[in-house]
Amino acid sequence: MSSIAIDGSLGFGRPLEVRRASQRAGAPGGLRLTRRGRAVVAGLALALGAGLVLSAQGAAADSPIAAVPVAPHTVVDGDTLWSIAGTVARPGEDRRDVVDELTRLNGLDDVSLRVGQVILVPER
Repeated sequence: MSSIAIDGSLGFGRPLEVRRASQRAGAPGGLRLTRRGRAVVAGLALALGAGLVLSAQGAAADSPIAAVPVAPHTVVDGDTLWSIAGTVARPGEDRRDVVDELTRLNGLDDVSLRVGQVILVPER
């Protein structure tokens, strides 16, 4: 909001002069920022720029491990991870590594299975 200054006296032969506060002698027009204001504006500009740069770096799912084709397997009475690993392990492959893979692939906390449970088994 601007203020109005009245210079001169009313009705005594001198003209009435009305000026806005921003037009007074010595008061420059326009917006003036303090040092702190300039720092805030610069900080906001940097934050906006950093946000644009970071959002432009799309997230790509790139994995050094190739996808493993899997097949569902329904657990029957007597099945263990050890026995299932024996059926899917390649010749010469350590069965313990296959049990670890089965545990990791199915998100199992331990090696116990329930009858009727469906687990994913790598196709080989």
